[in-house]
This record gives sequence, structure tokens and C-alpha cells, in this order.
Amino acid sequence: MASFLSSSFYHAYTAHLFVCDNIKDIICLGLFFGALNASVASEFGMGASLSVRQILGSLPQMFLWSWSNLFRFTLHNQRSASAISEDKINKPWRPLSAGRISPQQVQMLIYCMYPAIFAISGTMGGVAPCLLEAFSCLWYNEWNGASNPLLKNLLNGIGLACFFSGPLEVATKSSVLSGDMKVFLWLLVLAGAITTTVHAQDFRDIDGDRVTGRRTVPLLIGDENARAALAVGILGWTALAGWFWEVGSAERSWLSGIPACVAGTIVVSFIVGPMAILAVALRLWSRYLQGRQLAANDYLALVALVLAESALSVFLAAGFAAGLGLFVPAQLLWAAANSCVKASILYLYIDLFPNKVFCRLCYGTLFITAAYFTMVLIEAFALCKPVQYNWDKSIEGHCTGENIAYLVAGIVNLTIDTFIVVLPMPLVFNLQLILSKKKSPSRQCSASGRSDLTYTVTPGAIYSVLEPTLGVVNACLPTIKPAITELFGPGTLHGTKGSSNSGGIYSSRSSRKLNGKVKGNLTRDFELLDDEFALHEVHINSHSDVGLISHDPKPSSPSLP
Repeated sequence: MASFLSSSFYHAYTAHLFVCDNIKDIICLGLFFGALNASVASEFGMGASLSVRQILGSLPQMFLWSWSNLFRFTLHNQRSASAISEDKINKPWRPLSAGRISPQQVQMLIYCMYPAIFAISGTMGGVAPCLLEAFSCLWYNEWNGASNPLLKNLLNGIGLACFFSGPLEVATKSSVLSGDMKVFLWLLVLAGAITTTVHAQDFRDIDGDRVTGRRTVPLLIGDENARAALAVGILGWTALAGWFWEVGSAERSWLSGIPACVAGTIVVSFIVGPMAILAVALRLWSRYLQGRQLAANDYLALVALVLAESALSVFLAAGFAAGLGLFVPAQLLWAAANSCVKASILYLYIDLFPNKVFCRLCYGTLFITAAYFTMVLIEAFALCKPVQYNWDKSIEGHCTGENIAYLVAGIVNLTIDTFIVVLPMPLVFNLQLILSKKKSPSRQCSASGRSDLTYTVTPGAIYSVLEPTLGVVNACLPTIKPAITELFGPGTLHGTKGSSNSGGIYSSRSSRKLNGKVKGNLTRDFELLDDEFALHEVHINSHSDVGLISHDPKPSSPSLP
């Protein structure tokens, strides 16, 4: 008896190892999709909506459908020689790579699974998704569908849509094609979203894919380009999903009747607010790790954080108390936080680039920023008579030139942000670095500006919450690498230290012996910043076009290879 139990546990655990990687992202998501949509099935013409008790009663059948189809897919996916060799690198605990089961035994299991799965679908429901998933599984694993990265992603999208629709059909006993086909169209949207973003799972398997020669999107177009495509896909499909479900329309209310702009502000607050706090904490920790005292730009970032979080609180209070009736306090906090963010960035520029002309431009921009805040302050209290009419329209009063004033404030804010973004670019591209390294500080400087052109329109409440908090995050980005390195180890952020170029190493001290001062545009603070383009260690070789070039025909040290 003990031997039987031990053998049963061994085989059950082996079966679990086949599917354990995909329990969260396939089985759990499919169950959630089926349960939530079954609770409102009548809205889509898929029969009566199920109660909580009915949904709980259907969960075992929904789970069995999902698990059996996933198990069949993983048997196909993991049994080939190339898959086993890849798993020995990426996932050595999988049954075949660990030697718990042989490929021949897996083949026999596949033959047994097909009639079992068709029987389950025939009795419980979900026949069409089961057949479509079986076809995509065979095409993906047996007919070389995975060899083409685009076809691979498409088959992934189709397969995952099947894992969403199957549990729903099992619960409702109705097809997703029934009713007004709203669910079917939504599944098409999900399939498209998955097709264009599923390569996110390939980032963790790059080493194994490279060894086996598999062509994936990250290997085909490069890691950075693949990540950029992923971000664009997420944003695009999110916008389409909002349009599909008419999110925020006058006909639909959500979050218990809270207006869409207020609900969006609540969501943004609990995501972006903590991000700003984390960014400032990492900035302060980085200063501590570097043994540096806090400078003016650090204190301004702290003040901006306090003001930005205060603005978030006011927007939330306004949303619940008076439907954004506390507009004027929020506007003042918003303007003060943005001004402090701009000042923090400008003082950081001054610390990094002590060029006289550049510093004068920075101080001039600081003056304009202060004037802008003063303008917003005056505008808030001078437009309406009496002042209380700004936030309380139930009393008698009037406002003059309100829309024009807000438009001018938005244009001035956008102009200042754009100028701050462009301001350091000439100095960055004058740095004696190769082009790929110049891009890094350029991206960080350009991330510092976030304009709020939509402040004067209805959705502007959400964007107005975003701007100061994201501004704090962006102001801290160039300073937090020491903390990131301390947390995750060196090389986490790709810099020159992790360069694969072979050859000698220039130190900043040696480079100054060769070049003298770098056009007066660089300080020791720039090197202490410890950013992605650390100047104290630049790898070169005889075939590279490194920008640190000696003007002395006979340099004494170091020698060029």
C-alpha cells in the first residue's frame, strides 16, 4: 500500500511539473474569465447569469477542462529533443529534462489524452474551443508553427483565447457565438492583444532559445526593440479595450457610480503615487551609498514629492466630497509640485554641466519657472469674483477669461517642459563618448519633461494627477543606479561596465591627461552620478570608435592597442 501511494504521488507530481509553469497565466486566468463572465452571462445572450453558488459548483468542471487541455499541450511541447536540451538550460526540473519520464512514455500519454479530452468536452461543454486548441497545439508543436516567430505568437493568441472561452462555455453550457457575439468579439480582441505581446515570455528564455537556434521576437529584432514593441502593444490594446467596452461613456457608470475621471484618478493614485515615493527613497539611498551630502536638487525633489502627494490627496477628497469641487487647492498644489520638479532637474543640470553659458540658461529657466508659478497663483484668485466662486458654483459670482487663462498656462507649461528637455542635449552630444553611450543620458534627460496639454479638458483631472508624480519619478531616474546596483547586483542597468568589448580600459584620470578638461562641460559630480555611462571606466578596442581620442601624437599613458 505504501509503495502504491508513493508511486501515485510520484506520477501525480510528474504531471504537475508539466503544467506548473502555466497554472497562473493559463488555468487561473481562464477560470477567472469564465467565472466573472458567467456571472453576467445574460448581458451577452449566453443564457441566465449564474449565481455565486452555481459558479462555485462549476469550478471543478472548469478546472478539469483547463487542466486536461493544458496537460495535452505541454506533453506535445516538451517531448522533442530540442525542447529537452533547451529545458536542461532554462528549466532543468521539468520531467523530461530531469529524467522522471521518457519521451516514449510521453508519446503514449498523448495518445491517451486525446480521447479523454474529447470525452470531457463532449459531456461538460467547450467542444469548439477544445477542437480549435487541439488544432493550434498540433500546428505549433508538430507542424513547425513555433519556428516562425510571428506564426508562433498568432498560435499563442488563438490558444490562450481557447483557454478563456472553454471554462466559460463549461459554466454556462452556451457557445461564445450565441447572443450578440459580444464575448466572441472580445475574445478576438484578447487574441490580438496576446499575439502582439506574448513575446514577453521569451525574455526569460533567451539563453536557451539562442542555444537551440529558435527564432523568437527578442532574438529577431533585439531585446530593446522587443520591449518597446511590447509597451506599444500594451498601450494600444488597452485603449482599444476601453473603446470596446465604452469605458467612461455617459451611458455606463463604473466603480459604484463614481465618475470615470474620478475613478481613473483613484486608480492612478494607488499606482503612480507609490512609484514617486519609491523613486525618491532610491534617490536618497543612492546618495547615502555614494557618501554624498544632499544637494539642492535632492531637497527640491523631496519638496516636489510632498506637494505631488498632497495634490493626489486633494483630488481624491474632491472626487468623493464634491466632484472635483476642491479644484483651486489642487491646481495650486499641482503647479507648485511641477515647479519644484523643474527646479530639481535644472539644479541637477547645473551640478553636472558647469558650463557658464549653460548655467545662465538654467538660472534663466528657473526664473521663468518661478514666474510661471506666480502666474498660476494670481490666476487662481483673480479670475473669479468672489474668490469662493472658483470652487463653489452654487453661490452668486462670475469668472472672466477662465478658458483663455487655463490655455495660456498650459502652453507656458508645455514650452518650459520642452525647453528643459532640449536644454542639455548639445552638451550631452558633445561628450566624448560613442553614440550608443550618448543615447543613454539623452533618454534620461528627455524623460524629465512631461507636459500637461490636456489640463483644460475634462479628462485632464487624471493627467494633472499624473504629471507631478511622474515628474518626481523622472527627476530621480538619473540618480538611482547605485541603489539599483546594491539591490540587484552590478550590470542590472546596462552600462559600460558590462560592455562586451574587449581591449583596454580608460580611466577618467588618464583620459584627462590625454585630453585635458572636457570642454569645461563636465564635473566630478558627473562621474559620481554613477549612471549608465560611467566615465571612469570606458572599454575600447582597436576597432571601436570611442570618443575619448588623444590629441597628443605620443601619449605616455595608457597605450592604445
